[in-house]
Amino acid sequence: MRMRNFIIFTMVLAIANTTLFAQAGTIPIGGKNRDYVVHVPTEIAASPALVLGLHPLSGSGPAYQKTSGWDKVADKEKFVVVYPTGITPVSMGGSSMPGWDITGESDVNFMLALIDTMAARYKIDRKRVYSTGYSMGGMLSYVLACRKSDKITAIGSIDGFPVGQNAGSCKPSVPVPVCHVHGATDHFVDIDDLPPWIKKFAEVDGCQSSPKTTTGAKYKKDDYSPCDNGNEVILYTITGMDHIGAANTDKFDFSAADTFWTFFSRHPAPTGVIHVMDAQQGSQFLFPTARYHAGTVILQDAENVTGVRLFDTKGRVIEAWKNIAGQRSLSVRPLTGGVYLLSVNRLDGEVVLRMSVQ
Repeated sequence: MRMRNFIIFTMVLAIANTTLFAQAGTIPIGGKNRDYVVHVPTEIAASPALVLGLHPLSGSGPAYQKTSGWDKVADKEKFVVVYPTGITPVSMGGSSMPGWDITGESDVNFMLALIDTMAARYKIDRKRVYSTGYSMGGMLSYVLACRKSDKITAIGSIDGFPVGQNAGSCKPSVPVPVCHVHGATDHFVDIDDLPPWIKKFAEVDGCQSSPKTTTGAKYKKDDYSPCDNGNEVILYTITGMDHIGAANTDKFDFSAADTFWTFFSRHPAPTGVIHVMDAQQGSQFLFPTARYHAGTVILQDAENVTGVRLFDTKGRVIEAWKNIAGQRSLSVRPLTGGVYLLSVNRLDGEVVLRMSVQ
């Protein structure tokens, strides 16, 4: 009965209509025309962020646009959302339904082409490209984080991780912050199989092995902070939510779109050129890290530092220090909780770090 209800539900999602303001498009990939719809607010930032909104099994881009809630968030925050449609046939319960290729490269290539298209058309900020999705859309978001972490800044998944794949095979080239929402009673995409994936990204992002847990009436939050350079891995477990219920988290007084955007906005990708190779020695310098404590920015493993600038995530300079060779403790006015960026100038180049303040 559970399988039958799930199949009926995903078919209903597939035939839902899009809004009148959707802009449809097609990209030829691998000899096939791949469809998408894009939502562009009336006013967008000069260099807007991009969110990939990935539908569940048997869904479509237009259907997910209607149900996900992302258009409303984009209108408020002035970023672009694109909703592609998967075409890979997936067998389930004796039926074949369109989904995502989470084992091959066809949909990874589709997403990369889609990012390039959005960058050319809307001048999106390639340092703020985020992937999110429900069920199989969440699975593909993880696949992108594993294989194309240099293109994806952070991901948010609802009841989706690469089922049947070993988390040990996931090898991101750079850290990717992860925010995951899962139903406590979801045993279709079984929550009991999720921990290896959360642990994997906690390790990749340099987080604590054991989370700080807070429990409320509606959900439990596991936060693996502090992580290296302000990265984050957060898991929300929603009380009483199963897999079908996860299609609309608002029914559980939890907005996944709002939660993910708040998370994404804390994670622009680091900028600047990182050069850490000693040509004479052929050895790698220690990579600098930073932390904040009681009005002091503390630099660690930071050799040859000549200057530091502190920014908020909107690019505003909070403090600048010059001629600080040999200094490791930098006084600054008290900072509120959040993520900050440190531009560290060294004799061998510039490094931009994320610094998390609790």
